[in-house]
This record gives sequence, structure tokens and C-alpha cells, in this order.
Amino acid sequence: MFNLPVVLATAGEPGQSIVQTLGVNVHMLVAHTICFLIVAAVLAKFAFKPVLGMLEERRQRIAQAQADAEQVKKELAETESERKRILHEVGRKAEAMLEETVHTAAKLREAELAKTREEAARIMAEARAAAVREADRMRTELRRELGRLAVAAAEQVARKMLTAEDRDRLAAEAVKDMERAAA
Repeated sequence: MFNLPVVLATAGEPGQSIVQTLGVNVHMLVAHTICFLIVAAVLAKFAFKPVLGMLEERRQRIAQAQADAEQVKKELAETESERKRILHEVGRKAEAMLEETVHTAAKLREAELAKTREEAARIMAEARAAAVREADRMRTELRRELGRLAVAAAEQVARKMLTAEDRDRLAAEAVKDMERAAA
């Protein structure tokens, strides 16, 4: 239909227009142009506008998703910062509690140690007092026993050597001596 070398060879002939030289049918060109414009208008109305609308809607959703992602990143950074702050505060409080616990335990240990020392001193004092009482009781008992033995020995000696009157007098003196010793 369109042969370029032929068109160029005949282009120089006088009296021919370029349209005739190219072999263009003007009626067909106008009809094709009208059809093209109708198809372009129909496509623009029913195809391009909805597609462009979908593309714009998609662009807006992508922009919203990006904005949401940025907001989530911001909130995540704030949450992370808050988490670190809370962990630091909890760590500080835990250290304070531990220090307080150690301090309280030391106080309790000292109080218990002082209480134990007091109890030991009280027990020692009671033991000393009991030992003193026991020693006094034993001395008293020993004096009584010595007195009884002395009286028994004196009685035996007195029976053998003394008269009845001497014996009574010595017995009375021994009883008086024992009473004085016991008091």
C-alpha cells in the first residue's frame, strides 16, 4: 500500500499534491480520525477514569499505609523509650529495696546478737547465783555434819573420860556453838 521509494520518485511530478502522492484517501482519513476520537472518548470515560480513580485510591492507601507505618514506628520508639525508663526505674527500686533489706537484716542481726548476749549474761548470772546458793547450802550442810560428827566424837570421848555432869555441860556448849554458827 505504501511504498516509500515510489512516493519519493513521483513526488517531483508537477500538479500532484502530497495527499495524492502519498495515496491518502481523505474520506477514510476523516472517518478513521472520527472513530479514533470516539474510541478515545469512550475509553477515557469508561476505562481511563476508573483506572485512574483506582490508581489514585491505591496511591492514597499506600500513602496512608506509609503514614500509619511512620506512626507505628514513632509509637514503637516511644514505647521502647518508656520500657527502658520503666526498666531503669524498676532496677533502681530493686537496688534500693535490696540495700534496705541488707540494712534491715544487719539491724536485725545486731538486735538478735544483743538479745543473745543479754540472755547469755542473764543465764551466767543465774548460774553464778545458783552456784553461790549451792555452795552456801553445802557449807551449811557441811557445818551441820561437822558439828554432828564433832558432837558424836566429843560424846564418845566424853563418855570414856568425862563424868555425866561434864558431858551435859559440853553438850550444851556444843549446841550453843552450832546455833551461833548456823545463824
